[in-house]
Amino acid sequence: MLELWGSTAAVRYADGRVVVSPLSVEDEKSLDAALGDLLGVMLGLTEDGEGVLLLHLRSPEFPVGGAPNLRCPVSVHVGPDGLEAAKALVTAINADLLELRRVPPAGPLPTPPAPVPSPQGPRRPDVDAAAARMRHGSRRSGGLIAKVHAQCEAEPGCVLEMASAAFRGGAGLVVATTTRLLFISARAVFELPLEALEWAQVVWKPGLVWVLQVADGGSGLELSAHDRDDLDRVTAAVRHACEIQRAVGAIAPRSPSAADLFTEWQTLLERRQLGMVTHEEFERQAVGLLLAVSGN
Repeated sequence: MLELWGSTAAVRYADGRVVVSPLSVEDEKSLDAALGDLLGVMLGLTEDGEGVLLLHLRSPEFPVGGAPNLRCPVSVHVGPDGLEAAKALVTAINADLLELRRVPPAGPLPTPPAPVPSPQGPRRPDVDAAAARMRHGSRRSGGLIAKVHAQCEAEPGCVLEMASAAFRGGAGLVVATTTRLLFISARAVFELPLEALEWAQVVWKPGLVWVLQVADGGSGLELSAHDRDDLDRVTAAVRHACEIQRAVGAIAPRSPSAADLFTEWQTLLERRQLGMVTHEEFERQAVGLLLAVSGN
């Protein structure tokens, strides 16, 4: 484990996770992120010889201290005595981030199991296995699982996990496979191919609900549930499926493009003109976007 004690927080990096623990109750910049959630780490020096560790997150919605980071890096002030430890931390994290981008030689994707005949029609063993792992089902789950079997009968990938969730007011099942993410309800089926997926995360929203947020460069998807366990397994499965696809060269890790950052800048300007952000909030978010542009 690598550890850094800064002036404002302690930073620990081990087992592919970065944890920032504030040293003061007044500092709300706490962070617990997987390596893949980071875009990069930088170390800057002030005029008085102190350092500032900047951790950039890949998703602007990733929570820092319970609120979206809005492209603002998590900053940790480092005294002169901690600069060497900070440099070692930055080197290790960025080296591991670079390793995540390595594309191994292409190999075969996992072979999906063949449907098995049953009185209810063809059933895929991987669908039944994913359904059995659900901890929080609903009265409609049985009929919806039959619809998952029908929808995935010719699925080119393997079905990994599923969870009960709601989308646009309708109850259904969110299904993660090695090729796509599905939301299946009694009325409709929505599909998101992994090639279009930018990031996925589970966040808490007021109203006693957990939300699986999935970004695809457009409007994305927000799937809500009252329990987190199954959503966490689906999120982990989606990330695992993306890693499999990257390993065979099907998709590559995506960083925000200049066009993405320019759009965020225009939105920030509009929110400032409408009085939706204070001057201090505008300056903080503007610095985050400029730093993201400089690293792009």
